[in-house]
Amino acid sequence: MTDAMKEFLESDFIHWSDMPRGDRKTVFSFGGGVDSTGMLFEFDRQGWMPDILIFADTGAERPDIYDHIEKLNKWLGDKWGKEIII
Repeated sequence: MTDAMKEFLESDFIHWSDMPRGDRKTVFSFGGGVDSTGMLFEFDRQGWMPDILIFADTGAERPDIYDHIEKLNKWLGDKWGKEIII
């Protein structure tokens, strides 16, 4: 481990949730799989949701991915007033 890495790890770390938001927007890139789905539920568990949720459609996604996004969008809309933008 380099000295710079040690210094960083030993420094006072500011968590992203403690930073002032001001006019900044948070963007979450949803991938369609278990990791990004898990992240959405963790955001919800913490009582927070990114400002903008996007999905980069390659045009070659399996049909179940679109079904999954549709179900998540229902939940997101009902609970947070948001949706994943495709």
